[in-house]
Amino acid sequence: MIQKLIKSHYSQRHSKHPILSLRLRQILLGMFSTVVSISLFSVPAWAEIIDETKSDSLETLSDPASNRLFSMSTGKISQPRRVSIGLFEFIVLQGGYTPTDFLQLNASATFGYWSLGTKIQLLGETGAFHGLSIGGDLGFMPDPNTQSWTQATVRWFNIASSFGSEQVEGHINFVGSGFGPVFPSIIQIGVSTTIIKEPTNGAKLMVESWYIKNEHENKIDAVLLVAGIRAYGNSFVGEIAFMAGPSLSFDVGGGSSSPSRFEVYPIPYFSLMWFI
Repeated sequence: MIQKLIKSHYSQRHSKHPILSLRLRQILLGMFSTVVSISLFSVPAWAEIIDETKSDSLETLSDPASNRLFSMSTGKISQPRRVSIGLFEFIVLQGGYTPTDFLQLNASATFGYWSLGTKIQLLGETGAFHGLSIGGDLGFMPDPNTQSWTQATVRWFNIASSFGSEQVEGHINFVGSGFGPVFPSIIQIGVSTTIIKEPTNGAKLMVESWYIKNEHENKIDAVLLVAGIRAYGNSFVGEIAFMAGPSLSFDVGGGSSSPSRFEVYPIPYFSLMWFI
């Protein structure tokens, strides 16, 4: 009797193993199929996310210093919510901050002079029109009598516009001085063309010219021409150029438009900027 019970229990124990193994295999196979299915469906999704990230980086990377050429203002302001620190010609230190999408704040200093300025974006980019901005600067120099730095000695204001394509842009800037009644007292015209634009860096060729009104002689002098290259990344901008006169004088009211003199003074130009 005991032997029959043992035999019966033994046979029942071993008869359950195939069923348990079969169920275990079915569970494992189901889990494996689920993992494979999720993986197959996830691969296109991840690929799409990666492609979108790459395209976003290609689209969003732009020139951090697009608010200016070398020294002339453009129709744009600096990138919003970024701090900039610049060194021009190794003697002019400039700092800036753009708290909003339409307001830029600047401060600059050199030996015996410092200034505060602002720039406002009036119109943004629309098609071939790339922006319209106005700006103003207040400069200070020490008073030799009182040794005070609080007396404003220079007042400048300007209105600038940019236009063109993604590859080539034209810029024009009208500058007025607080000293004279004539506006504009300076006209600046510039062109920039992008020669390299990659996800992490880019480069531009740039040219700007200055036309200054001579109020006493009723002439416009093209006194400065600046041409060079800008290399930029997301947080760094470097520029190398040459400033040259030709210094040309044209009669404004007279019939003659031939230059009265031609003088060339090539001067190297360097600048470095960091963006945070």
